[in-house]
Amino acid sequence: MANGTDGHGDGRGPLDGGNSTTVSLAGPDHGIDDLTCVHFEVATGPNAGASFDATADRIVIGTHESATVRLDDRTVSRFHCEVTHVGGQLLVRDLGSRNGTYIDGVAIREAFCPPTGALVLGETRLALRSNPRQEPASTVTRDRFGLLTGRSAAMRRVIGQLERVAATDATVLLLGETGTGKELAAEAIHRESPRAKAPFIIVDCGAIPSELLESELFGHERGAFTGAVRSREGAFSAAAGGTIFLDEIGELPRDLQPKLLRALSRHAVKPVGGEAYVNTNVRVIAATNRDLRQEVNVDRFRGDLYYRLAVAGLPPECSNMPHRRSPAHPQTTRQKRKPCNKRALQASIPMDPGATPPVTGR
Repeated sequence: MANGTDGHGDGRGPLDGGNSTTVSLAGPDHGIDDLTCVHFEVATGPNAGASFDATADRIVIGTHESATVRLDDRTVSRFHCEVTHVGGQLLVRDLGSRNGTYIDGVAIREAFCPPTGALVLGETRLALRSNPRQEPASTVTRDRFGLLTGRSAAMRRVIGQLERVAATDATVLLLGETGTGKELAAEAIHRESPRAKAPFIIVDCGAIPSELLESELFGHERGAFTGAVRSREGAFSAAAGGTIFLDEIGELPRDLQPKLLRALSRHAVKPVGGEAYVNTNVRVIAATNRDLRQEVNVDRFRGDLYYRLAVAGLPPECSNMPHRRSPAHPQTTRQKRKPCNKRALQASIPMDPGATPPVTGR
């Protein structure tokens, strides 16, 4: 089990857990309270007897390396469920797990867990309670970051988080539904980063035919395929020294995911039809309106690629769970784009009652 604060995890801070960051831009009216410490006690399962604390806006329980609470139970999905603190209560939401999430024997999609309730995931049974944690007053004074604006406490927290990651070279994954300002946030991060004077290249993974997307990302050599009459550099090369924004990363075809993983891990790409890898020097910002944890659970998105994009240790400052746009940040709507060396792509971020079913492997 990992990521607790009593010896079961490393207790790393938001920007110390790796070189990736996750930010959620679902809007400030999500209802989630400030950071809360949740105490877990494992009654049954491979981790029986363990107890620990976890602190986050959204605590993800599962077996994946990037889960906030990592279990050793093979009947628990990689991203099984998440726990949030809403209105003084603990809200549990199933993340499309294979064996389901149960509170006191009742299968749930999303439900509040009573103070004495038991959470059952696969063969693991947990008791949990919240201990409100007093956070120091926010030092964020700005209510604008690029073209994003917001005066609510939640949006100020998002702005503060974006401001911090802009100063690093971390890979960033932006989460949020359509219209919440993911592209504007990506460009703002670039413009306030040390790479601001270098290109900002946008690739819309959902708008380019899959058979052309590899060439768009990594380039191609002359004769690599029918119609390739000359060599062409890809977005990773065009963004040299700057930032590449991979919009709608959840639409990336499964066969291209290992190639993107290699580009992130080796900082090198191989053009289509090429023999050798070409070194790259880019910062990657990705965005999606999908819940990639559910995509990982059903094997539509590689878990190791998700791990590269969203390393454990940084809870999103706003939840992307219930999906309402807020009027509190009106300038997150699309505005006329200013030239920024962008690649011209043109089209171019109930409860269900029932008994526990037979438990299977994840």
